[in-house]
Amino acid sequence: MNSQAFLVYVRQVLAPELQKGDRVVCDNLSSHHAPGVREALEEVGAELMYLPPYSPVHFSTGVYRFF
Repeated sequence: MNSQAFLVYVRQVLAPELQKGDRVVCDNLSSHHAPGVREALEEVGAELMYLPPYSPVHFSTGVYRFF
């Protein structure tokens, strides 16, 4: 998934489902750092968090609504 596709996903699919205070945890895939991603999430009151560069926790899908 490229940065543009991820930003479209965040704006059109993920953000509308979030509520104020939700946390979105992403890994460090470069598209997760696309300009506009953090802003789109903060507009709905969600917080964007990144996993550390190495984490013993391995998620299968990359993006989670709840932390």
